[in-house]
Amino acid sequence: DILTVEAPIGVGTTTPSTGDYPYTSGVPVDVDVEAFPGPGYQFSSWNGDANNQNNPTTVTMGSGNRSIQAVFDLIVYPMTMTTDPLGASAAVFIPSSPANMTHGVARQIEVQDPSGYRFTNWSVSSGSVDIVDENNAITDMTVTGGTPAVVAHFEQIHTLNLVSVPSVVAANEFNPESPATVVDGVLTDISTPVPSGYHFVNWTVTGSATLTNADLPNAQITVTGPATAQANFKPLHPVTLVSSPPEASPDFSPAASFDAIEGELTDISVTVPIGYEFVNWTVEDGDITLFNADLTDAQIIVNSAGIATVQANFLPIYNVTLLSTPPAATPVTFSPDQAFTVVHGVD
Repeated sequence: DILTVEAPIGVGTTTPSTGDYPYTSGVPVDVDVEAFPGPGYQFSSWNGDANNQNNPTTVTMGSGNRSIQAVFDLIVYPMTMTTDPLGASAAVFIPSSPANMTHGVARQIEVQDPSGYRFTNWSVSSGSVDIVDENNAITDMTVTGGTPAVVAHFEQIHTLNLVSVPSVVAANEFNPESPATVVDGVLTDISTPVPSGYHFVNWTVTGSATLTNADLPNAQITVTGPATAQANFKPLHPVTLVSSPPEASPDFSPAASFDAIEGELTDISVTVPIGYEFVNWTVEDGDITLFNADLTDAQIIVNSAGIATVQANFLPIYNVTLLSTPPAATPVTFSPDQAFTVVHGVD
C-alpha cells in the first residue's frame, strides 16, 4: 500500500515530508502526519483520505492506498486602528476597526477627519505594518506579522476670521486669507496690507487667542478656540503748514506738508527766521484742534477729512539806532539803548 503526502510548494511542509511511502498490505499501521505552515500562512485542513482539521492527523494504512493533502491559508490579522489625540476619537475609519488584513496583501485604509481636527499622519504602534504613504489619510497598508495596530494622528484646528475696522481690507488681502484654518496652540503669522490713506494702529482679538507684536501689520497669533483678529486703522489727512507773511519762509517740522492721523495728537514746530518774531499759530482751514498756539512747538488734532491748513504768524523785526544832532560834547544817554530792535506794529 502507498501513502502519498502532498503540500503546496513554498506554502508549508509536512512530517513525513511530501512523497510516497510504502506499507505492507493487510497489516494495519497508524501513521501520524503533521503540517507546518510557512511564514504568513496558517494550517487550514487536510484533504483526501484524511478530510479533517486535526493537526497532526492519523492515517491508517494496510487496507489500500491513501493520499492526503495539507491545505494552508494566508493569515488574516485583525488590525486595530485608533486616534491620537483621544479628542479625535470621532474619526471614521474605512474599513472600521479592527480591519481584517490578509498577510502580505495590500489593503486601502482611510480615515475621515472628525469635526475640529485635521489628519497629519499614520504611525505603527505594534506589529509589522507597511504604510505606503503615512502622510495621506487614504493609503494602502500591508501586514506581515505580529499584532498589527496603527494610529491616525490629528491636530486640533480652529477657524480664525480676519477683519479690518474700518472695513478697508478685503478678506482675500489678509495673509492668510479669511477665514483661515489654524492649528490649536501653534504660533501663526498673520499680516495685513496698509491701504493708502490709512495708518495702521494695531491688532485686537475676540475669542480664544493671544497676540504677539500686535502693534505691527505683520504679527503672530496663538489660537485655542474660534477667534477673530481685527486690524485697526485710522484715516490719514493731509496737513499744510504756512507762514504769514509768506516771505518769512521758515522751516517746519515735520514738514510743510505731511499726513496727520485722524484724532491723534501731532507735534508741529517752526524755526523762527532771522528778522522775525513768532506771534502764534492759527488754523486757517479744516476741522483742527490746536494746542499751545503761542509756542513755536505746538500740537494739533485733525478731527475729520478736508483741507487742513495751519499758519505760523510772524512780525518783522526792525533795527533802530538813536543819534543826536549836533553831536553832544558829552555822551547822551538814550532809552532803551542807542541801538535796539522793534517789532512791526508794536509800541
